[in-house]
Amino acid sequence: MVPALALAYVASNDPEEKEKFAARAIEYCQQFFIDPATRMNPNLDYAQLIPGQKKIRVETAVEGEKLVEIVDALLLIQSSKHYTPEFDRQIRKWFSQMADWMANSPTGKQADKKNHWQYWRDIRNFAGGVCYFWRRYILCPQTTAAH
Repeated sequence: MVPALALAYVASNDPEEKEKFAARAIEYCQQFFIDPATRMNPNLDYAQLIPGQKKIRVETAVEGEKLVEIVDALLLIQSSKHYTPEFDRQIRKWFSQMADWMANSPTGKQADKKNHWQYWRDIRNFAGGVCYFWRRYILCPQTTAAH
């Protein structure tokens, strides 16, 4: 929903309508990533949990691929009046925590040991998007240099 709203924001010629699209996209992000009562924890530990089994599957990490689309969408709506510095700080925090989980969690490390090429392609894309989004040149110089 957030990527579609961001595209509508870009495509609209009506300033009021643009802001409505951005406001709704940010509202979704606040509910899903920021609000303590409704937010997703910044990990994918249970993304592919099989009912009746307690084992966390290493393949769960690839579920983060779609989060890159959220980062891309946020780039499109940054100029909105609804994209506040406080929202920016909170959403950056969540995505930084997720990027850390992808690279450093036991699940992420296990994916590396099993050589899950798709996982590492996804983490590279995710980290590249996050680094570009927040211009973290010091932490991710190789991913931001091409942008």
